[in-house]
Amino acid sequence: MMPLLRWLHGLGSLCQQTTDDVIIKMAAWSGFPLGFKITAQTTDDAIIKMAAWSGFPLGFKITAQTTDDAIIKMAAWSGFPLGFKITAQTTDDAIIKMAAWSGFPLGFKITANDDSLKTQTI
Repeated sequence: MMPLLRWLHGLGSLCQQTTDDVIIKMAAWSGFPLGFKITAQTTDDAIIKMAAWSGFPLGFKITAQTTDDAIIKMAAWSGFPLGFKITAQTTDDAIIKMAAWSGFPLGFKITANDDSLKTQTI
């Protein structure tokens, strides 16, 4: 999907209530096939599904103990610059950093719930 089309697609509903919702939006914006459905029961499941679809090598195994670990592994494998460091205190922060680095449109707004209920704008 072209960047403009992805941006327009992302305009539909920009307010997410959970981290899972953010991940699903990231998946949609990143060009998941229209027929692809995330049926994850947990955020970790969603991340693993995204990793599998995104072309992780067949030998690649996510052995993360936490969702944050899985995100950091995905970031490393996805070609984050070597100097890039995730200093997120929460999973939501890590996802927001990934979204920003991955080229989400500047106007894209993630309002994921966390303990502070803060809104982050990329």
